[in-house]
Amino acid sequence: MSLPKSVQVGPVQYTVKMAAHLGATHDENGVTNTWAATIDIGADLHPDQQRLTMLHELCHACWNCAHEPEKHDE
Repeated sequence: MSLPKSVQVGPVQYTVKMAAHLGATHDENGVTNTWAATIDIGADLHPDQQRLTMLHELCHACWNCAHEPEKHDE
């Protein structure tokens, strides 16, 4: 099962991209950029971890849509 190429969260259409070596540059498995409406997922992750990371990043997108402040101590 592959990840979608885009997802709709409220009024925002996010583009989903697989990013090589994301952990080396961001120390993260995924990154949601609400300004650019993109979600980057680590391409080198196991497919199960990619799906879990996608769910995690969608939570960030939902919080942004609801204007909820994020806690940075995840």
